[in-house]
Amino acid sequence: CVGRRSVSRCSSGSRVRLKQEIRMEEEADLDIYAKDVEVWLEDEDEGWVSGVIVSNDGANMVVRLSHSMHTDSNDHTERTIPLKAGALPPLRNPPNMEGVEDMTTMSYLHEPGVLNCIKVRYDDSQIYTYSGIVLVAMNPFQSLPIYSPDL
Repeated sequence: CVGRRSVSRCSSGSRVRLKQEIRMEEEADLDIYAKDVEVWLEDEDEGWVSGVIVSNDGANMVVRLSHSMHTDSNDHTERTIPLKAGALPPLRNPPNMEGVEDMTTMSYLHEPGVLNCIKVRYDDSQIYTYSGIVLVAMNPFQSLPIYSPDL
C-alpha cells in the first residue's frame, strides 16, 4: 500500500488487512472516552466548553458541562454525543498542563487546549506564552508590573 489511509492503492488482501487495522485503531481511540474523562465540546456562545463524561455505552456518551456560562454551581447541563471515530471531542489537558509557559509541553495541543492555556495565563497577568519558538503575546489593555525601569 502506498499510504496508510489510501486503501484504494492496495491489493485486495492488503486492503482488507489495512481496513481491519484502521478499524482497530479507531476502536482503541474510542476506549479513551471513559467515565470521568474531561473533554472539550464546541459551543455557539463560548467557542469551547469543558465537560466530564458521565457515561459511555459504546454508541453515545453523556457529557456534563462543567465550565460554561450556561451553568451555575447547582445546574450542570448534560449533552449526549454520538461516538464516531473522526468526530470525537478533543480531550482536556491534565490540570498541571493548563497555563504552561510553553504549549508544546501540553499533552493535547489543539484549538481548545491552546485557547484555554492562553486564557489561564492572561487571567494570571502572564501575557506571554510560547509554542515552541513562536511567541504569543496578549494585550492586557493596562499596565502590568512585569517590566523594571531598566527595560
